[in-house]
Amino acid sequence: MLVTLDLDFADIRRHPPGAAAGIVVFKLHKQTVGLMHRVAKSAGDLLDREQVTGRLWVLDESRARIWPA
Repeated sequence: MLVTLDLDFADIRRHPPGAAAGIVVFKLHKQTVGLMHRVAKSAGDLLDREQVTGRLWVLDESRARIWPA
């Protein structure tokens, strides 16, 4: 899976998640290691319930959006 801070990867027309092992985009107000770690840790529980392969995850400080749902 690709994990990135680059919001361009959230464009499913240019980067279709079905053609990848999964794309996880961190969309953070401040790009700090501490904040990224906190958001990743909170999303860790989702990994037990949701598949990443072929999907786009957009994670921010308060929620996770997954496409396709």
